[in-house]
Amino acid sequence: MYFIAPYAAIFFNSPEAKTIIQVIGFAILLRAFTNIGVIYFQKELEFSKQFIYQFSGTLADFIVAIFAVLILRNVWALVFGLLAGNIVRCVMSYFIHPYRPHLSKDLGRAKELIGFGKWIMGSSILVFLITQGDDIFVGKILGTTALGFYQLAYRISNMPAIEITHVISQVTFPAYSKLQDNIPKLREAYLKVLQITAFLSFPIAGLIFVLAPDFTKIFLGEEWMLIVPAMQVLVFAGLVRSIAATTDSIFHAVGKPKIETRWQMIRLLAIATLIYPCIIK
Repeated sequence: MYFIAPYAAIFFNSPEAKTIIQVIGFAILLRAFTNIGVIYFQKELEFSKQFIYQFSGTLADFIVAIFAVLILRNVWALVFGLLAGNIVRCVMSYFIHPYRPHLSKDLGRAKELIGFGKWIMGSSILVFLITQGDDIFVGKILGTTALGFYQLAYRISNMPAIEITHVISQVTFPAYSKLQDNIPKLREAYLKVLQITAFLSFPIAGLIFVLAPDFTKIFLGEEWMLIVPAMQVLVFAGLVRSIAATTDSIFHAVGKPKIETRWQMIRLLAIATLIYPCIIK
């Protein structure tokens, strides 16, 4: 991140982005040194501790960002908030869970984890390219102003996929793992999750579509009204994402992440094929 930052700034014709990207890059180190024992909160369904761990960082991010924006009144407030949140989560992870990471010589277990993890890593890379590739194209071809409009429209319209599925996946993955050898129970559990996701996602997507003009005018202002058509189109993509995302956890839980990785590859190829012709129109 540190060495790529100058080239990213040149690519987007935004020199001020160089230092921002370099500083944000330190957030990766903070995440890397976080106690991996916190994953047991999800595995053992200890969501009260998971909430404390996550909320502590979110609260630190919010408080620091608010005070920083009042003092600095620029984008650095968001950067400092992000770093503060990651620092607090890193420290909190060692207070809230007794596990301490250490080196191990168990090659058999390492081989098993690598065999499973390579597909998770591949899928994560593909998801990154899918979710960030459109921003790269929009920012490069249409400029940073258009990118700002597009990103806001995307975030609001994809709220069902981002918020609902994120919460549900944290619960379903460990639950599915415990049921992986009981196919009838696993099928029943998945169908219930699908029903709940659809029950929540469809009304929210409908409200976003209908209220997009009024919401934008009241809360964002007249200058943001250009995002309304994009928001109303993207909300359908967000709805499909929220439904499709219910399969990710079940593929991982039954030890078949390869299927999900192949699906992400298809998504990436579709976006790569269509995005340039659509942007130039």
